[in-house]
Amino acid sequence: METRTLMKLADAAGIGILILGRDGCVSYANNTAAYFLWQKSASAAAQKALPPALLTLCNPPQGKAKATAAVRGQVELPGGTVSVRGGVVASSGVIQEAFLCLAEATDDAAKKRIDALEERLRTLEQILQASYDEVLATDGNGIVFFANHAFETHYGVPVSDVIGRHVKDLEKDGFWENSVTPMVISSKQRITIQQRTAIGKTMIVTGTPVLDSNGEVKMVVCNARDATEMNRLHSELEKTKDLVRIYQKQLALQSDGEFIVSRSAKMQAVLETMEKVARTDVTVLLRGESGVGKDVVARAIHKMGPRRDKLFLKVSCASIPEHLIEAELFGYKPGAFTGAQKQGKSGLLEIAQGGTIFLDEIGELPMGLQAKLLQVLDEKQFLKLGDTKPTRVDVRVITATNRDLESMIDQALFRRDLYHRLGTVTIFIPPLRERPEDVLAFIHYYLDSLNRKYQTQKRFDQQAINALLSYSWPGNVRELANLLEQLVVTVDDDVIGLCSLPPDIVVQTDNSALPGLRGAASLAEALESVEATIVREAYRRYGSSYQVARVLGLSQSAAYRKYLKYVAGEGTGQR
Repeated sequence: METRTLMKLADAAGIGILILGRDGCVSYANNTAAYFLWQKSASAAAQKALPPALLTLCNPPQGKAKATAAVRGQVELPGGTVSVRGGVVASSGVIQEAFLCLAEATDDAAKKRIDALEERLRTLEQILQASYDEVLATDGNGIVFFANHAFETHYGVPVSDVIGRHVKDLEKDGFWENSVTPMVISSKQRITIQQRTAIGKTMIVTGTPVLDSNGEVKMVVCNARDATEMNRLHSELEKTKDLVRIYQKQLALQSDGEFIVSRSAKMQAVLETMEKVARTDVTVLLRGESGVGKDVVARAIHKMGPRRDKLFLKVSCASIPEHLIEAELFGYKPGAFTGAQKQGKSGLLEIAQGGTIFLDEIGELPMGLQAKLLQVLDEKQFLKLGDTKPTRVDVRVITATNRDLESMIDQALFRRDLYHRLGTVTIFIPPLRERPEDVLAFIHYYLDSLNRKYQTQKRFDQQAINALLSYSWPGNVRELANLLEQLVVTVDDDVIGLCSLPPDIVVQTDNSALPGLRGAASLAEALESVEATIVREAYRRYGSSYQVARVLGLSQSAAYRKYLKYVAGEGTGQR
C-alpha cells in the first residue's frame, strides 16, 4: 500500500501522523495531527511550532552516539488529551528524525488502530530499507526527512548527515553534482536525470512529486539506481561483441579446409568490402578468373553475416543440364511434366529458405530463366513449374562468374537488367599473379595443413620457393593447392627441391630472366602487361570510356571491357 494511501486512511480513522526532522522540526503532519497540535488544518499550520509538551514527551536520548528510543505516553495538546506512540532517533541529545502516531486518549479502538497502523508503517519501512535502490524523500520545500540504507552506499555518508537539510545545500557541499528535487518542485512532474556522487558513482535518479488536495507539492520521493556497474557491464558486453565479431570473421576466413590470404593490398580491399556487405542482404556478384576462390569468398560472406546459422547452398549453373535447371532451381508441382515425381519437388531456392544460395557460373544460366531469377530478386517470390500460386522465399543470393558478362549482353546472351540487379555490389577477386605477396602465405598454410593430414614433415628449399614465387599461376589458388598436395604425396625426400617441380614452372622461372619479359611467362603475357599499363594510364588521364576509346582507337564497349579487366579489377567496385 502506498504511503499516501496510508496517510489518508489515518485521517479517516481519526489518527494523527506526525514526522519530525532535525531539531524536532515538523516535516509532515496530516490533518488529524495538525488539529491535535494547533486545532488547524495541515496546510494552515505548516509554519506552527511544535507544542513544548510533545517535545518533552519525546525526551531524546543523550550521548554523542546515534540512538533510537520508543515514545509512549499521554500529553495535553490544544486539541485535547492525546495518546502518543512512535519512535525517535537522536544524536548528542538532538532529535534527528521521529515518527509519531496521535489518537484521543479515551478511544480504546483508536489505540488498536494505531497499533495496526504502526505495524503497517514498520513493514513499509522494512521494505524501503531492504530495497537495493535508494529511496530519499523531501518535503515540499526540499528538506530531506527520509532516506533508506542504500543512500549510505551510494553517497558514502550516514543518513543522519542529510536528514533535515535542504537538497541545494547538500549539492553545494558536494554530496552530488545535480539535484532533481528542485526541478520536480518547480515542474510538478516526474523527472529522471543522471547524477554523479561524491564517491564517483553514476546514479540514475527519478524524482516523483506527491501533491496535496490543492495541487501543491507536499513531498518529493526520489528513487535512485547505481548505474556504475551497469555501465561497466555494458562496456564489457560491447567488448565481448567486438571479440565475437573478430572470431566470427576469423572462422569465416578459415573453414571447411579453405583459407583466405590477404597479405596484399588488393586482397585487403576485397576483405574490407566483404565485411561491409556481409552485414546486409544486398546481392553480391563475385568476378575473377577460374580458381581464385570465388566460392570461398561467398562462403565467408555468408558466415560473417546474420544468416550464418542457416543453410549455405552452392549451385553450379554450368553443371545442371539446361532442360532440368528450371525444375532444380524453382521446383515443380505434382504432374507438372512427364517423368515428374508424383509428390512434386521443392526447388533449391526453396530449400535454401532463410539462408544463402550461391549461384556459381551465373553466366551459364539460360536466357529463359534469367527473367525468373530477376523476379526472385525483386519480389522475393516465383512460380513453380505447374503451379499458379507464387511461392515466397527469404534467401540471400550471391553469384559468381569468370565470363565477360558485358560482351554477353552485347551478344544478347545475358539480360542487362539482371546484370545490374546481381551486381548491386561487385567484388573483383584478383588473380594470384597480381598478388605475389599472398603466394608465400598460401604455400606455408597449405604445406602445414598437408603435413598434418599426411603426417609428414615436408618443406621446400630456397630454389624451389623462388621458382614457386616466380610462376604466374594461371590456375590461381586451386592450381597452387593441387600442386602442393601432389608434391607432398609423391616426393620421397622431406626437402622438396627445384628438380621435383613440374617443368613448366622451372622453364618459366628461367624465362623470367629474359630481357623485356619482366617476369611474364610468355610473350603474350608480357604484351598483356603492356596493354594494361597503357589502359590504366589512359583512364587516369581522360577518365571516361568515351575519351579513352577515341584516344586508343577502340569502340566504347571495348574500352569499357578493358576498364573492367585492367582498372576495376585492381580492387573492388560497386555498380
